[in-house]
Amino acid sequence: MSTKVSRSHGSSDVTEKARDLLLNLSRELSLKGCDLSDVIRVKVYLSDESDFFEFDRAYAEFFHNGNKLQPDRYVVFGANFQPFDNESLLGIELVTKFDADAFAFS
Repeated sequence: MSTKVSRSHGSSDVTEKARDLLLNLSRELSLKGCDLSDVIRVKVYLSDESDFFEFDRAYAEFFHNGNKLQPDRYVVFGANFQPFDNESLLGIELVTKFDADAFAFS
């Protein structure tokens, strides 16, 4: 499992934050010998439900590639979501078919 978090400081562009987090997760997976095609589950934490479409724009760049089987995706909305703190705008957890464990926070 790989996890990335984006806190409220810096840019408020959710698409940009999501893109950065997914790119970093992709790099992290490659260090473990995996890539995004090995992802079987994506759990997304968004502090504001109105940010979903901005997030989804970035998500599509990484996971909507043709007719390939897509990972399960869960989206949780709310300001105080776990395992992150209440300053987080966006969090992403990836689970691969290899269950490679890795955690990182930004």
